[in-house]
Amino acid sequence: MQADKEIKKWTVLSEEDVSPSPWFPVIKHTVQLANGNVVDDYFFRRWAMWCRYYH
Repeated sequence: MQADKEIKKWTVLSEEDVSPSPWFPVIKHTVQLANGNVVDDYFFRRWAMWCRYYH
């Protein structure tokens, strides 16, 4: 990564558990990126040590 570029955080605007299963949780986030764009369909599975992104 170049020294003049930095990774900027996004803001979670909302969070919803969209999975009917307690053993396979799928979470839907609406997030606002650092540039102001809003992504309303950021899905991921919450696990103990990692998560997997679905879009």
